[in-house]
Order: sequence, then structure tokens, then C-alpha cells
Amino acid sequence: MTSEMMLRLREQTLVIINARGAVTNVELAITVAANIYPDEFNTDSYIELLEDMVTHSAIVEAEYVLPTLNYRVKSVFFPAGTRVKVRNG
Repeated sequence: MTSEMMLRLREQTLVIINARGAVTNVELAITVAANIYPDEFNTDSYIELLEDMVTHSAIVEAEYVLPTLNYRVKSVFFPAGTRVKVRNG
């Protein structure tokens, strides 16, 4: 994917996350892949883009593991500046 495509993916990702308030990584990838460059979409590149956005505080990521799927780490993304509080019980 070209740098122009990656920039557009980044911008569109921010629009989606800010509009929804919270979105899972799967929902995000499906939404972006279906709407932006569907023929050129590359999952590995998109994961790198999301990691870069988290590293540079453009978005917030919360990772979790479900008891029934303890071999998989799942993620939810929030707009930048979001504070996450975990409550149990």
C-alpha cells in the first residue's frame, strides 16, 4: 500500500473511532477494508498502522482475553484521551 493510502486509512480510522466512541479491532478492520481500497487492503499493514497510532497517542487501545478464548488477545479502540476504568463484580 502506498503512503497516500496509509494516510487515508489513518484518517478514516480516526473518523470511525471518534464517531463510534469505541470499536473492536475486527469491526474496525471490516469497516475500513470494505470502504477504503478494498482490493488493496492489507491486514498486516493495517495492524502496524493501528499500533503506530496507539504508540503516538492518536487512539487508545484496551486489550482483553475472554475466558473461553484464552489463547487470543482481543482489542477495543477508543478516541485519544479516553480513560478506561476496569470494573469486575
